[in-house]
Amino acid sequence: DLGTEPLATAKSNGGKFLLKGKLTEANLYYLNIAGTQQKLYLFIEPGNMTLEGNSDSLMVARLSGSVSQNDFVEFNKTFNASFARLSQLAQQLNAGQADPGGAARNEYNALAKEINAKTDVFVEQHKRSVVTPFGILVMSQLSEDITVTENRFLKLDPVSRQSYFGRMLDQTITEGKIGAIGTEAIEFVQNDTTGKPVSLSSFRGKYVLIDFWASWCKPCREENPNVVDAYLKYNQKNFT
Repeated sequence: DLGTEPLATAKSNGGKFLLKGKLTEANLYYLNIAGTQQKLYLFIEPGNMTLEGNSDSLMVARLSGSVSQNDFVEFNKTFNASFARLSQLAQQLNAGQADPGGAARNEYNALAKEINAKTDVFVEQHKRSVVTPFGILVMSQLSEDITVTENRFLKLDPVSRQSYFGRMLDQTITEGKIGAIGTEAIEFVQNDTTGKPVSLSSFRGKYVLIDFWASWCKPCREENPNVVDAYLKYNQKNFT
């Protein structure tokens, strides 16, 4: 399990072992062998499954009997190489290395665009798969626009949305929409200069500019006159 307690344990006998455990739904787990650092990630599901491979090369072992694992294998084949290169470029750019002509930045942007396009195709082709919401979660790191993630989620069939990663994705979207562009502003109440409580919702129906600043912040104080000028210019047009 991705948590702390193992789903099942067993000892190998004659090159074979049998794992038995209880699953309520398909989910992502990993298999490891004592004394090694190998971790084989698998989407397993209720039912009988067979794993074939070598303990010395666990990462290339093959699991049969799990439909979701087949989708997971396809997902990895589609995206692993691209994500590895994207990660390499990100490390290079974040390290502040020279980027003559913006070549690395351009390659990063082009690769991210390509990955996003492939993600949309994968979603369309695997709407019922429990692997798809996992993939959407992974891809959400490529965009700060939560609506991109939400639109992908809304294309999924109910069985996929209600899976473990579907529920996690739904929660991520709900939390990500808080304060996001295009969503309803968070309600709050603050006393005005006379001590009177004022709520944000009391301005509903108006165009509202909220400027958070501090008296000790020089750039903030330099900006204050511009805020006043904006109010004087537009306050007769339902602006406050």
